[in-house]
Amino acid sequence: MIRTGRSGLYPELAPALIERSARDDEHLRLLRELRLHSAMIVPLLGRERTLGALTFVHAESSRRYSEED
Repeated sequence: MIRTGRSGLYPELAPALIERSARDDEHLRLLRELRLHSAMIVPLLGRERTLGALTFVHAESSRRYSEED
């Protein structure tokens, strides 16, 4: 998202995506323990540059991000 400057919506975080995101076994264990379910990544734009991104995550609830969010 930072490279493209576009938002990303993940209504369902697949286990494979979480596994690919982990840096090592301990990191994967912690990510699984958080029980992440849904995410939305929004770039921070300024003067036609991407400065960073905000990541919003739902965990341990049935709430899911959608296009409306």
